[in-house]
Amino acid sequence: MMSLSLAPVVLFVYNRPIHTQKTIQALQANNLANESDLYIFSDAPKNEQEFDAVKQVRTYIKTINGFKSINIIERETNFGLANSIILGVTMIINKYGKIIVLEDDLLLSSNFLDFMNKSLDFYQDNTSILSVSGYNMAVKNNKNIKHDVFFAGRSASWGWATWAHQWQGIDWEVSDFKSFSKNKKQIKRFNYNGTDMFNMLKNQQTGAIIHGQ
Repeated sequence: MMSLSLAPVVLFVYNRPIHTQKTIQALQANNLANESDLYIFSDAPKNEQEFDAVKQVRTYIKTINGFKSINIIERETNFGLANSIILGVTMIINKYGKIIVLEDDLLLSSNFLDFMNKSLDFYQDNTSILSVSGYNMAVKNNKNIKHDVFFAGRSASWGWATWAHQWQGIDWEVSDFKSFSKNKKQIKRFNYNGTDMFNMLKNQQTGAIIHGQ
């Protein structure tokens, strides 16, 4: 049997102690939990109203066990969800070369880590794959699907994994957005995997959607 080099698991938490606890319990139930390094990034409260909830989360995560190692990074200022994830993933992926990413509101199957690690190993040299996802939207005619995995043109943020060589090539500023937004052919191609794709990107670029806590 092939020996897996396990990817670190990175969990981003904020102000939801009950959600965080349920996510950790589901993660602990995984077969590979005690062989996996766990990193927890705890964002700081953005205002006084959030202080107590953030404190409860930070108190809880210090009691966690059941993993190969547990590393807690407590932010001293509020980064917001997007910045917290981008900077946190960059920090860990540069060290390990690959990563499994979770947020604090996920319930995982007991074979989640096994699936993600095997997928990371199997597809690591396939540069057409940006990430591996543990979540899937409803698929029509799924009785006709004969394989355990399939390829999709859009990612999901509910439990995912990627490699350093893919992460490091992402343009987070979307520097070509202005020219892209005027190209109807490219927009149509971009929307192939969902007619909401371009509108979400435009709203993010114009500030209509703020990815933060």
